[in-house]
Formats: sequence, C-alpha cells, structure tokens
Amino acid sequence: DHSSYILVLLAPLYWIWADVRVLLVLTVLALAAGGPLVYRIAIAEGLRKPLAAALAVAYLLHPAVGWNVWDVFHPEVLAIPLLLAAYLLTAKKHPGWGAVMLGLTLLIKEDAALVVVPLAFYLAWRFRVWRMGGMVVVGLAAFAVNVLVLLPHFSPTGDLIYASRYSQFGDTLTSAIGGMLTSPGQVFDILAGPERLLYLAAMIGPLALALLAPE
Repeated sequence: DHSSYILVLLAPLYWIWADVRVLLVLTVLALAAGGPLVYRIAIAEGLRKPLAAALAVAYLLHPAVGWNVWDVFHPEVLAIPLLLAAYLLTAKKHPGWGAVMLGLTLLIKEDAALVVVPLAFYLAWRFRVWRMGGMVVVGLAAFAVNVLVLLPHFSPTGDLIYASRYSQFGDTLTSAIGGMLTSPGQVFDILAGPERLLYLAAMIGPLALALLAPE
C-alpha cells in the first residue's frame, strides 16, 4: 500500500538483532539524531551555542517527536534526520551529499516527494546551488512513477488502495483529481469545515510566522 523501498536497506539490521524491537530502537535513534542536527544547523546559520542548544532541546521536547517514539514503527520517522542532514550538508557546501540524503528520503514513501521537491527548490535558491534543482525533477519523477505506475500495478484492485477516500470526486485517482478541478465549490465546502480550518491553521501558521524572520 506504500512505496517504502527503504525497508530493503533496513533488512540487514536483523542480521545484528533478529527481533522486531530493532525497529523500535531505530525509531528512537532516528528521532534523537534530529537534536544534534538541529544544533549544527543553528550553528551553521550563525546562532550562538546557547541559542542553538535551546533550539535542539525544543525539537526534542516537541510533542510530535515524543509521540512518534510511542507510535510503534513508521518509515516516515527516518525522513526527519535525512531532511535535516540534507539541509546541513548543503549549507556546509556539500550539495552532492545533500542530494543523496534527499534521494534516500524519496525511498521512504511515495508522498515523501511532497517534502523533497519544495525543500530541494529552497536549498537551490537559498544557497545558490542550482544543481540541487535536479532533485526537484527526480522528486517529481519518483512521485509520478510510484503513484501512477508501481502502486496501482501491485494493488489488488489495480488502483491506489487509498483512492477510495476521494470517491466523492471520482472512482480512480486521475478521475478524482479531475473531479476536484471541476468541482471547486465542493472542495471549498470540505476544506472550510471547522476541524479542517483548525488543522490548516496549525500546519500553516508556524511556517508563515517563520518566513517573516527567516534569519
């Protein structure tokens, strides 16, 4: 039901410890790695060590980080250190290794491209490393191949398993996308629900505020 190819790279961990708990330990290590990575990014951006350390602690204390430790194993947690490492490596003038981190992120899940593509575009612009823009193309291609070819091919129904979530717009992914484009009023009514507005505010608000003072 998902394109989590990175699990193939994790399989050798069972040579070390043939127990499902190896994935739980990996979850903790992956999320914990974000702390020092945030610290190094803050230092690279010119912040003083006490403030950089405070940001790292804030990351480690964030409820979403703590909750993911408890929420069994999901490959998506691996994206956090990989994305942070991609930023740090690019900031440190190692864009090639940064691109490798983004490439590994694309192996985590089909929708990882929705994060990789804008981040690659931002890194190319922020650090004037225009070849990083190639990862924009790679991300879009990976998304298209996964969603339009591989996932439908291996699905027992011949279509995305979660396409039924959008059945009010169409029976397949492509027809659902077309239905959304031709029924903007219905889409707006769904997005304008109180719970969804609160969700969107919680997701978009912090980003908008951060952009007011990116330094």
